[in-house]
Amino acid sequence: GCNKTAVLYDAVTGNRIAMFSNEGVLETQVALDNLTCGDSYVRSVCFSPDSKYLVAGAEDKTIKLWDIQGKRLRHSLYGHTKDIYSVDYSADGLYVVSGSGDKRAKLWDVNTGTCVRTFGDEEGPKDGVTSVAVSP
Repeated sequence: GCNKTAVLYDAVTGNRIAMFSNEGVLETQVALDNLTCGDSYVRSVCFSPDSKYLVAGAEDKTIKLWDIQGKRLRHSLYGHTKDIYSVDYSADGLYVVSGSGDKRAKLWDVNTGTCVRTFGDEEGPKDGVTSVAVSP
């Protein structure tokens, strides 16, 4: 999504379920064109294996971890120095990995919201880490 917003829809009905923004959870009836959150793209989203959480990585260098049912922000993850291009959950749901234009991938502890490992350095891919995946 754009405007720093990830929008969740019901696949069966097509109804909007929730809108997760840097500003918090927004009313689902708000027209997307009327958002005033600024222009920054959410580049990647991923559901937790149990579908209880949504992780979103954005242009603003942050990763947001949302509690879907509770409709609240669980963690904001900071540590990348450029846009977040890709996010993925581990199969056990305990970790999130992120890839960024800063040429690094980071492994995050979902429970604490802390970075437990950084992979890569300035010698990384010239376009950054554009895709990440966690092997089961």
